[in-house]
Amino acid sequence: MDAPIQLRMCELLAVSTEVANYIHDQTRKRRVPIPPDSVSNRISPTEDAATEIIVSANTDLTQLGAVEKSLYACPSARAKVCLDDELQVEALLDDGSELNIMVKRAFDQLQHPIDTSINWRINRYDAKAEGAIANLDNKGNLLGVCHDVLVDVGGVAVKQHIFVVKHLNSDLILGRPWGRMTRAQMANKDDGSYVVKIKSTDGRRIVEFIAVSAQHERIREHVRPADEIGDEDLGISALKGEGVRH
Repeated sequence: MDAPIQLRMCELLAVSTEVANYIHDQTRKRRVPIPPDSVSNRISPTEDAATEIIVSANTDLTQLGAVEKSLYACPSARAKVCLDDELQVEALLDDGSELNIMVKRAFDQLQHPIDTSINWRINRYDAKAEGAIANLDNKGNLLGVCHDVLVDVGGVAVKQHIFVVKHLNSDLILGRPWGRMTRAQMANKDDGSYVVKIKSTDGRRIVEFIAVSAQHERIREHVRPADEIGDEDLGISALKGEGVRH
């Protein structure tokens, strides 16, 4: 019984199931949790990792302070869009719009077929359009609808139906139909930026981008220009304008 026997590993594993399971259990990798205290004891305060932890904590505090200010105006989300792989426009991402809308000047460059045999009326998206829409028989501001326009935002391309109008403040408005198909998620971050996350219909491509930067030029912290506000007493000077009750 004490005689040594030479076996190949495959022959040893074939002896019995218990032997195979034992060897597998002894050789497999295991996750060993490390207590937080032991990590701090192992890292010297002068190492790079410790410095990164301190910087991250300070950054979080700064970001939280950025959104504490009350703003008079903050821009809506916008994105660069490619239509039918040929026309580049800037689109307003309007989650409150029930339609996708495109202005005529953009449609003229796109050269996409348009369906004019529709009887829709679009209200409350442009002050100039409200006056032009009074004649319902001629459809007023509405020209028609373009079916299945390829809308590409950051590589996430989906086909959308887009209504064409004569007057519009933006080249393109991407409303709920686009947001629903791309499963758009819009979030306000701690640093004050506005981030949009979209995905393709098959879920294989996910794009996340900053739609409004934290320091956007159209953000307004004051109701009057800075040169009209006193440096010594900013709050009182800003409130003493004509028409403000005290």
